[in-house]
Order: sequence, then C-alpha cells, then structure tokens
Amino acid sequence: MPLRIREIVDRQILNGIKLVAGASGAENSVLWVNVMEILDTPDSLQKDELLVTTGYQLANEKRYSDLIQKLERRGISGILIQLGYYVDDVPDYIIREANRLHLPILTIPPHLTFSAIMHILIGEIQRQTAAQEDESTKKLLPLLKKQMEQNQPPKEWPGYIFVAVPAPDRQVPPKELQEGINRISSYLYSQAAWYIRSQLPDGKTAFYLNLAEKNTIQDVIFELTILLTFLSEEQRISYYVGEYDLEDTDNLEKSFFAAAKCCKALEQIGAKRGVFRSKNMSFFSIFSSFHQNGEEILRSQRPELQKLLDYDRTHSTHYVHTLRVYLAHEGSQAKAASRLFIHRHTMAKRLEKICELGCWDLEDYYTRTYLSLCLMLHDYYGV
Repeated sequence: MPLRIREIVDRQILNGIKLVAGASGAENSVLWVNVMEILDTPDSLQKDELLVTTGYQLANEKRYSDLIQKLERRGISGILIQLGYYVDDVPDYIIREANRLHLPILTIPPHLTFSAIMHILIGEIQRQTAAQEDESTKKLLPLLKKQMEQNQPPKEWPGYIFVAVPAPDRQVPPKELQEGINRISSYLYSQAAWYIRSQLPDGKTAFYLNLAEKNTIQDVIFELTILLTFLSEEQRISYYVGEYDLEDTDNLEKSFFAAAKCCKALEQIGAKRGVFRSKNMSFFSIFSSFHQNGEEILRSQRPELQKLLDYDRTHSTHYVHTLRVYLAHEGSQAKAASRLFIHRHTMAKRLEKICELGCWDLEDYYTRTYLSLCLMLHDYYGV
C-alpha cells in the first residue's frame, strides 16, 4: 500500500505533525513531496504530491482565496504548513475550504528543516514503494541471478547493477523499444570489462557489469544520460535507468531492488527520461522540488542556449557536448580535453566560441552551476 496522510499523522513520521482540516481526505495517497514557499505556481504540482510550505503570505485571503480549489483540482494529496515562519496558525478561510473540498491540511512546528522533512518523507515513500515493487520488474531478478551463477563475475573489481525501464508516458512499438535497449546495452558493453544482461519482453532490462580500468562510473552515468536524452528527443524512445554500486554479489537482491527503486523515483518526480544513482538520493529530493520552476528558468536564458543548440545543428559542431563535459569535470579544461580526446588548445578554442555564442563567463562558479542545472532540467524534463 502507498503511504497515506493518516499514516503520516498516526505514526508521527514527522514529530509534532497535526491534521487540522480536511480529515475526510486522510486516506489520500502520498507518492511524492513538493516544496513551494511562494504559492503562486499551483499548476506545477502533480497528482498525489504532498505540498510542503511555510505559508508565505497565506494570511492574505484576497490573494489566495481560490488556492485550495486550485490545489484540489490538481489532485494533490494534501498541504503541510510549517508554522512559526510566516503564519502561527492556519487561516480560517483555508480551513473552511479544505474541509469543504476534503483536502487534508497538516501543520508542523518550525524545529524541522525543509531538508529533514524531505529526507524523512521521501525515505518513507520509497520504503513503501519497495514493499510493492512492480511485479513485472521483479521477474528480472531470477533471470539475472541465473546468469550470474552460470557466469561468475570477477571479484577484484567493483560491480554495478543497472535496471532500465521504459518511461510510461509514451506508447512505443516493441521493435522501437528493442532498438532503444540495444543502444543502451551497446554503450554499457563498450565500457565494461565484464558484462551480463537479462531482459523481459516488455523492454525492462537488468545489467551487471564491471568497468574497464580506464573508465569511471561517473563518466558512464554522464554519457548514458546524454544517450537517453538523444533517444528521447531524436527517436522518441524514453527510458528510466537506475544504478546501484554492488560491493558484494551476495547482496545482489538488495542491489537490484535499489536500482529498480531509482527508476520508480524518476517516474514519481515526473522525469521524461534519465539516469538515477541510488547514492544521489539526497540531491534528487531537492532537484525534484526545483524542477517546478524549470521552464521559467530556461526561458530566461533560452535565446543564448537555443543559439548554441541551433549552431550545433546547423554547423554539425559539438559545442553543447563540449560544454557538458567541461561542466561535468568541474571546469577543468585539461580533464575535459582528455575525456573528449582533443588537444587542450582545441578545448580552449571551443570554450571561447561557447562563451561568444552564449554570452557566458565560464570562469564564474555561479554561471557554471546555473548551466549545469539548466542542462539537467533539459535532460530529465525536456524543458
């Protein structure tokens, strides 16, 4: 069963949480958590999300008189208001509307940070999700176990479990799905010193691999992300890929379900495609909240980014890819040039052109961080 509002309150998953209105909706499911301090973009919220807010300007009834109605139409599971920052009590008009529309209103004292709230709730959601793993995905595990029993992997290298699942928002013919998984498989195989693959007819696939000595898991994740973006945008084939570092083959089952859970998390945050490493769970809990403003952020710099994308298409250049690699290697020209197999002078000239086309200062830390987030929003959400 998914996590429900009533369970959050009854179990005091967050210490001091109270249900103050909309009790008739307490059986609502909570599939994800979204943080929004200024409540001006309710249309960005998704069904079965729990909205967490400090209630900034919520006392302004004239401004927010129709807020509960808008949120109820979005199908969210409820609102959690942290008291003590902008409001000390939930305004009466909010309570009236929430009771009328059966939308749960929860309150929590100010002692917990947003980071702690997200960590606790998302961890609980994922534990619940793990208890009801998709039956189809589960069928991959015995196939993977059998292959690993027949082909013992080397123990001197770290191993990695990948699970690839077709994204649910597109109906893709089986032949095209197979083409997509073959591209993913070919890439992983090219990076591996040892590799096995198990697949189901619906396109769900599990991989176990040890990387060749020259490759790092960070570079593999980065390049696989680019491949998934290409498949989604150019061939309309979208996949979620979850990854877990396998330290001991005796923990295969735990590692498999951790990787599968990453695919489920990508679906829950509304991603169109992408790679999710289990060890990056904390970052994704923040990133999933950040994405609600992604289109506005990208729109503000769209002419410059679009100019770079258009230039690549028109001139068959690779400036966007160069920028990605440069940012992924923390602004190191030498490391980026090595990864791209180009001379450092060629790398410097490419960066000069990128700065010219985008009017960016890549020496500035905040510019690099900004562009990294913009590219990630594009990769996961297509904005």
